[in-house]
Amino acid sequence: MSKLLKSIITVIDIFYQYANQDGECDMLNKAELKELLENEFGQILKNPDDPDTVDIIMQNLDQDHNKKVQFTEYLLMIFKLARACNKIVSKDYCQASGSKQRDHSHQDQEEQSEIEEEDEGQKSSSTTTEQDQTQEIGQALMEKKGM
Repeated sequence: MSKLLKSIITVIDIFYQYANQDGECDMLNKAELKELLENEFGQILKNPDDPDTVDIIMQNLDQDHNKKVQFTEYLLMIFKLARACNKIVSKDYCQASGSKQRDHSHQDQEEQSEIEEEDEGQKSSSTTTEQDQTQEIGQALMEKKGM
């Protein structure tokens, strides 16, 4: 099995590992999300022991406001984390290979506009916290890779 396919299966397995705890296997409740965040991202969360951390993340993910995170909402978190990490580590990959990065400033502006539209109506402090957390994830990845 390819490395990428194994990674996709791991993302799926992690979701169901935590979602199966309360009998509803297709959603994460707040307690399950908290456990997932602590166990899988605890070393890179800005304030893992702060109860507001899970509330802020839940608020950002729970698009249908049912106080649970469905698989597609969980994937949105994984996507946002991967996108934030890519912004940080892509420079190192491009420099290591000797290739040039294209100017993505227009694309970055469009992505930022999309993020701002998604976050419209939410507290600015929760957006700032989420951005801080995703930046820390990228920094943690760079430290692990020795970059």
